[in-house]
Amino acid sequence: MLSEEKMTEVRAAFREDSHYLGHCSAQVRAVLTEIIDHPWFPGVTDPSALGLLGSLLRIIQPERMLQLGTHIGFSAIYFADILMRNARPGTLVTVEPDELAHEAARQWAVKAGVEPAIQFVDGRSVDEQVDSVLRASGPFDLVYLDSSHSYAGTKDELALILRPGGWLGEHGILLLHDVTELLANLSPEFEGGVRRAVLEWLALHPSDYHHLLLEPPLWPNGCGLGAISRRTAHIERQNGDHSIRPHQLRQNGWRQNGRPQHGQTFGWLARLKHDMRRLVRTG
Repeated sequence: MLSEEKMTEVRAAFREDSHYLGHCSAQVRAVLTEIIDHPWFPGVTDPSALGLLGSLLRIIQPERMLQLGTHIGFSAIYFADILMRNARPGTLVTVEPDELAHEAARQWAVKAGVEPAIQFVDGRSVDEQVDSVLRASGPFDLVYLDSSHSYAGTKDELALILRPGGWLGEHGILLLHDVTELLANLSPEFEGGVRRAVLEWLALHPSDYHHLLLEPPLWPNGCGLGAISRRTAHIERQNGDHSIRPHQLRQNGWRQNGRPQHGQTFGWLARLKHDMRRLVRTG
């Protein structure tokens, strides 16, 4: 639990970070500023991650995004605002088991003018009825996982997200908050948390995924951010060594029918590294 003095510093950091706020409309910025003063504010996604996520939403322009862990809606409102204003508009489905927190999120979404772009789903992400809703709403181009932070919970969510026919689309991207070794060792009841679940999943599927885990010193805070996407088998068979060359990306196409295709992982990864360097320099 953070002290009152530390929370004052955290709230100030959210207000002063121009990188993530630069992605927002004026109406949403005003609502986010109100949420920063809410007693339940602790627990929202940090500004560094929001800034990078905002850049990715602008780059890949997902039509369908899934968020696991709405909390009181700070990041959901932020995501929905960007999705609505993209050249190719998108929508957000967001899941939260805390009914009071979700009701607060709904009220903030109305005030921010982004409610039409958000579908709120009540319940735990691993509940059967929630799974049914998400399977009907998906597959999703982008999934953001920031929910229980526990090893067991994250392990179950990864299976639902990445299984064949699961929530993540074939060319989709999974982003995960709180992936650092620091957080994995912070609390015994989390049993290694998000990081352990992710590393075990990757170890079980060593050739199936691209992944990137950002943490200090290559990330400006102790939360970190992870990214996972499926390898595209037919491109990688061309190379044998699993490397991708620029001319092959051009041949396979950045977009097909207006949607990011096989080269998307490598395009957004280059931009992610650029933004990461910027965050490290300014963090």
